[in-house]
Amino acid sequence: DRVESEYFALDEFDFKGVSIGVKQGQVKQKLSIYLIKKFFLNIRDELQLFKDDTWGRVFERRNPENVTEINGIKCYCDIREDGVYIYPITRDIEEMRIPPEVTLAGQTYKVAGIGDHAFRGNNSIKRITFEEGIKKLNIGKYTFYECWNLTDFTVPPGVEELNIGGSGFCKCKRLTSFNVPKSVKILNIGESAFGGFGNIFRNFIMEEGIETLNIGGNAFGGCENMENFHIPNSVLNLSIAEAAFSYCTLSDFIIPDRVTRLSFLRIHQYHLPMFGYRNPVHFTVTVPDSVQELTIDADIGTKIELPPEGHIEKEKIADGLRLTSIIRRAPQEVPEAAVPQGEADTTVEDADRESEELKPDSVIAPTTEISEPVGESSQAPLWSKAWSIIKLPFMWLSNWFKRWLGN
Repeated sequence: DRVESEYFALDEFDFKGVSIGVKQGQVKQKLSIYLIKKFFLNIRDELQLFKDDTWGRVFERRNPENVTEINGIKCYCDIREDGVYIYPITRDIEEMRIPPEVTLAGQTYKVAGIGDHAFRGNNSIKRITFEEGIKKLNIGKYTFYECWNLTDFTVPPGVEELNIGGSGFCKCKRLTSFNVPKSVKILNIGESAFGGFGNIFRNFIMEEGIETLNIGGNAFGGCENMENFHIPNSVLNLSIAEAAFSYCTLSDFIIPDRVTRLSFLRIHQYHLPMFGYRNPVHFTVTVPDSVQELTIDADIGTKIELPPEGHIEKEKIADGLRLTSIIRRAPQEVPEAAVPQGEADTTVEDADRESEELKPDSVIAPTTEISEPVGESSQAPLWSKAWSIIKLPFMWLSNWFKRWLGN
């Protein structure tokens, strides 16, 4: 009780005055303090505070004047610079409708979104609807994490910017689709936003209108039922982080012709599961001629088709893509324009020449030949290919160890 009351009142806690009753001496006591720091005080970034509690209820004890009812549901309102973030206080909610504005102590605030961990682990919630009038909508980190019965989330028309935080809808096992309205111009999808093995997520639907699209690392990782991901032709700026579609069953990835800035890193990350070895996904990415800034890395089995040499102003291609096929399109040859003929100056020789030019054999066909892969030869030495495969488990163990140390 003392830890909770002092920490949430002062945002700090002095462990010097704490006596923890543990056996086996000072080492165990230090370990207990470490665990309290990690799993209690810093829990907003890691886990739910209590099994049957909510962050709304915790914040209510800290600041009860920020509590109000929203369409009959008691909620805590976290007031920030860009507006109010909603935290429901009770877990027994099946459906919630959120208005564009709320009133606290006689003052009206615009709704900015739903806070971090707000519904985390809530298996009662099934449907979330936002009313029209919100311009910028934010879904926090872990907001709907492990909400297994969530089936419907409605983004209202009129939203111009939509931000989905890391793991925002991760492990929502019954969520099958997500619709983005045509009013959205900027869409940011955080890390592992819709990921999680065992889900049935299939469709992420975006209407024409989006101009900037950023997809975080592992955003759809583990969505094994996801076969298509259509990017609207309106997109100009596109960024796809590492392993954004790992373990999806996408067969190709179409980038609109209007995209001018493109960045993607290992769309299908090559994983080593705990048991067994997963075969690489054969995946094709075609970079359109409209791209002027390009940053690219890829995986085993990925085929990348690039514009002709010198066509892209700023180009950064990762080194060592030995097991990735990178090819460039040949420059398109343009037929010479026909010389205008004067009405009165046409001679017999000119007519004969014109008829020769119109013969099918003399028509210049568009160039379809593909040049050889750039950079290293696709026929890499056997030792090089063998090492690329042998080193994978060590890289996986190294990344796992780094993440473990970071936690």
